[in-house]
Amino acid sequence: MAGLNNGIKHTNTKGINFPTLKYVPLSQLEVIEDVNRMEYKSHTKSFEDKIMENGFMDVIKVFPFSEQTQSYKIAEATHRVRSTNNIFQDDEDPMVPIAILDWKDGEDEEEVKATVIEFNITGKVWTNYDYVKSHAETNHYPKETQKLWNEIFSNMKRLNPRISNANVVAIYTATIRSHPSVRDLKLASKFKLDTYQRAVVDKMLDRLDTLTNKHGKRLCNTQFMRQYIFNLRKKARELNNFTEWEKLFQRTIDQLNLMVVMKEFVSFPSDDIGFDFWFDSV
Repeated sequence: MAGLNNGIKHTNTKGINFPTLKYVPLSQLEVIEDVNRMEYKSHTKSFEDKIMENGFMDVIKVFPFSEQTQSYKIAEATHRVRSTNNIFQDDEDPMVPIAILDWKDGEDEEEVKATVIEFNITGKVWTNYDYVKSHAETNHYPKETQKLWNEIFSNMKRLNPRISNANVVAIYTATIRSHPSVRDLKLASKFKLDTYQRAVVDKMLDRLDTLTNKHGKRLCNTQFMRQYIFNLRKKARELNNFTEWEKLFQRTIDQLNLMVVMKEFVSFPSDDIGFDFWFDSV
């Protein structure tokens, strides 16, 4: 067992990896901005209050020391580190407890990303925005896939809040819930659109942008958009004909605009039965 400054490491008969424990200056910890989810200011502030009131009752999980950056990349507890930095600012560089994941390669971007996500999904749940941001800022995906994730991330920011992040994702993935292409790293690394899907997605982005701009979120509520997007993508797959699908899409838009003129609905039909009846009738 090593001394505290050099780190404490225990072995076991089962061969299970346990981290090395030690204290290092706070300034040696590096937040991996392009892998970790975005900072939630309220989350950081909450940790500041808890740390000030109760002390730092945790240990920061890090990758092995990087000679290149002269730092430990943080695998888990970025909000705690940000909070501690805010508390001390430039007044002091305190020694903080870390657990070094010796068996992980901190220079392997794919392994770093998988490790960070695995830690975080067991704590504060990653949102679609967090996943897409992480994919967009990854450098080891194929060029075509990388470009597509950047596009999705850009459209999330552009269309918010009129179209929810989950619904923007659904335009691309044609899934109604969970979105495995976003949350499964292997699927995310291979995600792409064929020529037909590309045309459908582009048309939907254009027309739905106009529709939500025209009628606002009160009429185009999230539940309605979720079903509308999913069913449009489903019909595109079933018809497998862009011209026929575009005609159907136009009919639905004409019908929605007519409903507004006739003042038939306070919002577009969003319950399952009401939506199915409307969409099937169109």
